[in-house]
Amino acid sequence: MSRSSTSCWSTGGVTAKEVIRRHGIALDTFYRWKRQYSGMTKAELQRLKALEDENRRLKRMVADRGAEYPSPEGRLGKRVVTPAQRRAVVTETRARRALPLRRACRYLGIHRSLLQYRSRAAPQTALRQRLGELALAKPRWGSPRFTWRLQREGWEVNHKRIERLVREERLLVGQRPRRKRVAVSRVPTPMPTRPDQRWSMDFVRDTTAEGRPFRVWTLVDDATRECPLLLVDRSLPAWRVVEALDMLRCCAAGRWPSCATTGRSS
Repeated sequence: MSRSSTSCWSTGGVTAKEVIRRHGIALDTFYRWKRQYSGMTKAELQRLKALEDENRRLKRMVADRGAEYPSPEGRLGKRVVTPAQRRAVVTETRARRALPLRRACRYLGIHRSLLQYRSRAAPQTALRQRLGELALAKPRWGSPRFTWRLQREGWEVNHKRIERLVREERLLVGQRPRRKRVAVSRVPTPMPTRPDQRWSMDFVRDTTAEGRPFRVWTLVDDATRECPLLLVDRSLPAWRVVEALDMLRCCAAGRWPSCATTGRSS
């Protein structure tokens, strides 16, 4: 159901329940759309949707500014974040278009002080050299171990400076690939032979017709395949599951499993 249908049906003499049933939407969604778009014509709603799409596209273009030609998805290339990348974008734009600095910065949305700033910090050549030696001797070390080792050697550094230098010197080491474990148990699980010997519980997720997700907590007897309890809601925190189990134990008249298992998604 589109948002324009809400405005049309609100004055058509049709009840809200019939509209909800016909278009497969939730009651909250119907009244939210009615509160937001009631009184607007179909042409006004279409114009509003077009303006929202245009505004969203312009926001993406401003956020991803940095390349010359936009891609089919509406992005303008790789995201420009660091000051060095911003300086490179301005320099390349000026070289291609023969633009003055003021106009290039105004077009790209970058302040001129970023281009005119000159760092007065010490180059820290000795620290960078020692950091490179440690990285060569200990290729699996990261920033915390480098900080610990340099502090023990007498360098007055903290973890933030070491992390920055490691990033600038490109001394980062990728993580080791994790060893794949066996997905199934090596010993087969014995099958239950009587009711209430073992119950299995797990969560199931699905979406409604309007795209809103919901979860189902299922409880199944492995012997009889009977389902003692189903708990359905938009959100199922732990206290809801505990409360449902307590209520089931009180109302089941002594029926309770010897053991229970949970799935991987739990």
